[in-house]
Amino acid sequence: MDAGNVKWVRLGDYIEQCDERNHSNKYGIEAIKGISTSKTFIDTKANLDGVPLQSYKLVAPRYFAYVPDTSRRGDKVALAFNDSSCTYLISSIYCVFKVSVLDKLSPEYLYLFFLRPEFDRYARYNSWGSARETFDWSELCRVKIPIPSIAIQHSIVNLYKCSEEAKKIASEAREKLKTLCSA
Repeated sequence: MDAGNVKWVRLGDYIEQCDERNHSNKYGIEAIKGISTSKTFIDTKANLDGVPLQSYKLVAPRYFAYVPDTSRRGDKVALAFNDSSCTYLISSIYCVFKVSVLDKLSPEYLYLFFLRPEFDRYARYNSWGSARETFDWSELCRVKIPIPSIAIQHSIVNLYKCSEEAKKIASEAREKLKTLCSA
């Protein structure tokens, strides 16, 4: 697998915005998620007593969501990838999108690109506004991303997963050692 000369392409040519809503009330409060700056979905902190859920947006498996407002987030973009088999509900003010060309771009590879601190810096630099800055959909579409072959993308994702698993195992082993050998 030779990476060769990987070309950088405009992300907007590979993603599309989604605006599916919970009109039928198929999903309930247990499906509602928030989006963190650590690039994950989190349990919502909102009080949802009596809140109708029909206007909430759906985030299907392998879809992304992000918060366009970049103010007051510590120079990080709140963005998440749904790597579960469940559909989530998110606030209607958030943006949902998916990879539209799955034979050219792996959603998991794209997520790794978004995890890079360079992406957060780029997004903050390209956020516009005065009192409230936003990194809107058109700016996200302008992002340039390197896209190697799909096979190389899958290899990169697999290596990342192995690395994360190794870190987790090492951390658990350290904790067990602390318990067993308190000296």
